Amino acid sequence: MLVLTILSILLLVLISYQDFKTFSISWWLIPLIFITGIAVSYLSIGLGRTFKTLLINAGFISFLILSIALLVAFKHGKFINITESYLGWGDILFLISIIGFFSSLNFMFFIITGLILTLLAHQGYKYLGQPKHPRIPLAGYIALVLIVVIIIKYFSKGLNLYDDYWLYKRLS
Repeated sequence: MLVLTILSILLLVLISYQDFKTFSISWWLIPLIFITGIAVSYLSIGLGRTFKTLLINAGFISFLILSIALLVAFKHGKFINITESYLGWGDILFLISIIGFFSSLNFMFFIITGLILTLLAHQGYKYLGQPKHPRIPLAGYIALVLIVVIIIKYFSKGLNLYDDYWLYKRLS
């Protein structure tokens, strides 16, 4: 598991670095991080639960992307391709590639929290100095948040990203 943890962090650092530098990520990083997440999930919860979790998490990402497309269509009064101006293919593929790192409820919590932190961090960055490019390196920000979560999980033996109990306890 230590090898997968280190590999995950290295891949996420590369993704973050590339996205912040060029607003794009190398295509080969997507399947590598996806396979790493599935391997971590399989070793943590087994094949059956991994498959179920992947389907639910992929459905959540699909729901988010569809919601964004509908909001943009409503704003413009017609359907437009959101990947041309609003959300890059690298961002979409990255979000899909990390579906194996969490149980379903933890994944939803992570994505929502990651998007809020991305918005806050980018606004802070803009406040400190106008960025050269108006685009947001979403995959880069989310990768940084995931690195922090993986490090916390590694050093906190009680934290299990595949067990939703801690979140249920906080919500009830």
